[in-house]
Order: sequence, then C-alpha cells, then structure tokens
Amino acid sequence: MLEFAKARTTEERAAFPKEGSAEFEAIRKASLAQLVTLAIFREKASQVGVHAAPDEIQQAAATVESEAKGKDDAAAEQTKRNLGELGVLRRKLYAYAIRGVTVSDAEVRNYAKAHPGNLTLARAAVLAQKRAAAGNAFFERLAHEYKVTYSSG
Repeated sequence: MLEFAKARTTEERAAFPKEGSAEFEAIRKASLAQLVTLAIFREKASQVGVHAAPDEIQQAAATVESEAKGKDDAAAEQTKRNLGELGVLRRKLYAYAIRGVTVSDAEVRNYAKAHPGNLTLARAAVLAQKRAAAGNAFFERLAHEYKVTYSSG
C-alpha cells in the first residue's frame, strides 16, 4: 500500500515524502493500519459467515482511482484489490451488524413527538439512527476484540 501511495503522489506530480520524515511515517502507519484492518475484517467475516466474492472485490477495486489508466504495476493492482476487498467486507459486516435492528411503534411515536411534522419519515429516521448506532457499536467492539499494538521502527 505504501508503494501505491508513492505512485499516486508521483502521478499527481508531487514529491513523495522522504523516508524517516513525519509525513512518510504518517503514510506508512496509515498503510499498515489498512492492512491490519483488512486482516481483522477477513477474520471476523470468516467467523460470522460473511463472504466477499472475487467479482465483488474486482468491481470495488475498479472504482479505486488511479491515474495510470490501466497501466498500474502489480503492487498497485494488489493494493486496489485490497482496498476493494476492504470496502466490500466493511459493507457486508455492517449489514451483518444491523440485520436484527427493528423499530417499535412506541419509538416512532416518541420520535414524532420530538420532531413534529415529520410523521411520514419518523420510522425511517428512527431505523437509520438505530442502524448507525448498531453498526458503530459493532466496529468499536471489533477494534477491542482484536487489540493491535504497534512498536516503533
């Protein structure tokens, strides 16, 4: 992923940060964090029976912007596949996390009381709020479940 960031910087006609600089370290850490997140998502997806099909990954990878116009090297193509898979798994794990979220009539009435004039959208608004909360809680638990620490260097 670091090589992909370097290639993107070069494509944008900017200077890539020098190794050892704060900017380089920030890019390196972000690249590592993406790889760790992908590994965590793969593990959790396997545990809960969520799968990312190769064609889904390829479609998502095709949306990763590249200035190379189909001339990316093998490392850049792999990074695009990793980013595509990361996106697909995040979407599918989110769907898994919110699968049981429901809204009661009482919640709709309470929302409608607090937001007069929005009765027709009340159920959808409450559902969206509850799904967002369930998804956020799922990913927060995931971060704690797979505690990762980084050593310097």
